[in-house]
Amino acid sequence: KEVAFSPKLIGDILDIIHNAILVIDTDARIIFVNTRTAKMFASSVSAMQDLVLAQLFMPDDTDILVVNILHLIRREREYEGRPCSGGRMVPPSSV
Repeated sequence: KEVAFSPKLIGDILDIIHNAILVIDTDARIIFVNTRTAKMFASSVSAMQDLVLAQLFMPDDTDILVVNILHLIRREREYEGRPCSGGRMVPPSSV
């Protein structure tokens, strides 16, 4: 028997994971973040929805870093790591 999973159920499951999870669409627009991600950016889940991934980075990182992360995501279907250390990312509330 096939079990149907609603987007809300999947979101609820991803929200209890201790890691930050961010899902983007093919245009690099954020379609899901869990609570851990919102905390990491000192923001809210709703404020981060519909942002473009590049909006989370400092302007000088968008030309190379974001392009490389998107390339890895498209090739590997995921990205795991800390792309910027030392607080170089810009919280969505500052964009």
